[in-house]
Amino acid sequence: MKPMVEKRRRDRINQSIAQLKQLLGTQLQNERANCKLEKADILESAVTYLQHNPELTADCQTPNPLQDYKAGYSRCLQKTLHFLSLPETRTPGVRNLLQALQGAGEEPHYCTVCPPHSKSCQDSVTHSSQPSVRALWRPWQS
Repeated sequence: MKPMVEKRRRDRINQSIAQLKQLLGTQLQNERANCKLEKADILESAVTYLQHNPELTADCQTPNPLQDYKAGYSRCLQKTLHFLSLPETRTPGVRNLLQALQGAGEEPHYCTVCPPHSKSCQDSVTHSSQPSVRALWRPWQS
């Protein structure tokens, strides 16, 4: 079974490299006039071509990480609010949670002093001397 899976994987790789060779036909012919192209040569040429044509890869690049994070946070919050608003999920505890989440707004709460997931950031958040404006709702205290 394993040799068959490996053969299929190699076949897929070879087909993709053949497609790259066709797509980069003139580019490859200019670089290597009269020699047989190896797979590594085809891949190197594809990478070089993409590096010299940044407009082709502009859509693939990740936008600002902070914007990406905020967009993901907003999508997650909207999906959570939608799910919790369904009639079958309506319980007193869920109503309290909905109120807390709707008060959370669209903006994620994060530490701006240091990068995310750093130890000092977690310490500064947990040992903050500033009192919270609103009490944190905990389902086990309802």
